[in-house]
Amino acid sequence: MPDMDATMLTHARSALLDTARTHFIAEPGVVGLYLSGTLASGDAEPHSDIDLRVVTEPAAHAGFVARRRDFPRLWDGFLFNEWLPDAQHCVSHFRPFTKIDIFYLNADDLRPSPWYALPTIVLHDPAGRIAALLAASRDLRFTITEDDVDFSISKTLAARPWRPPTKPIAAFGADTCSMPQHCSTKCSCT
Repeated sequence: MPDMDATMLTHARSALLDTARTHFIAEPGVVGLYLSGTLASGDAEPHSDIDLRVVTEPAAHAGFVARRRDFPRLWDGFLFNEWLPDAQHCVSHFRPFTKIDIFYLNADDLRPSPWYALPTIVLHDPAGRIAALLAASRDLRFTITEDDVDFSISKTLAARPWRPPTKPIAAFGADTCSMPQHCSTKCSCT
């Protein structure tokens, strides 16, 4: 296999995007396609992936999600899929070193959001639905509340089980343990 230089990777990614765009535009039930991520922002590097969003008619959405692993298998260079059972997306890998993340969105679920104010490239929007969504989202900004921060921190702490210190608390520069009910070290709390 030849070395994967920047030109080869960029060409392979462009060919994969063209294949996906052509495929989905021809699929009944697709009402829009757009790119997000580094390709849309202009920050893509040769190894950057494709972040594709497929907007479907409501009645067709479940069928697209059910077939999300099948579509990429039809395209040249397919290697394998990454997926989760109840997810509405699929990450597919292709030769030589290309990846496409395809998210399937129900058109009726689209609402203005700060996410749609981020860089987006519309690839297919015959009814102007995506353009209207982007226009309605243009001035929206993310707001982070104190509860958002608390929730994020609590999820991080909950994901990591508590373990007692492996050395005496005094070694950390503290005179007393702040969690005597959990302490198994020799410190002044026990």
